[in-house]
Amino acid sequence: MGVARVNWEGNQVVIILPDDKTVIKLPWQDAKGLANAIRLMASKAEEWENKEQIIKDQAVLTRANWPLGLSSNPHIKEEALKMAQNDRDLRRYMKAPTVHSGEVVNAPIILQPKTPLERLEAMTPEERAAALHRLKGDSNGE
Repeated sequence: MGVARVNWEGNQVVIILPDDKTVIKLPWQDAKGLANAIRLMASKAEEWENKEQIIKDQAVLTRANWPLGLSSNPHIKEEALKMAQNDRDLRRYMKAPTVHSGEVVNAPIILQPKTPLERLEAMTPEERAAALHRLKGDSNGE
């Protein structure tokens, strides 16, 4: 099968199919929409042709715990997940990422000082000096 020829006449795009008998004339706006649709379908067809390599690459990324999707095709995603979980070589050479620490870390707690002594101990030296200055100023009638 030959390749279609594309040309333009005025504000129209002319597509001449390989049989040289079929001529399609489109306004340029429709031709752009058709070109985008053809490009999208060509990308999907290319993805399907290279699906085995995409599945392998996606399985490696999944095994490495990288949240990056190489395909939006549900079949390819499903096969990549199966390969990441079940492929003997991947399991052997790429151990699943795990947390090895036995430490338990709780949420931090903020304690507010309740008594005047606790408040004084919680102050920085600058805060203490400013508080003392305020107290002296208040007691002198200022």
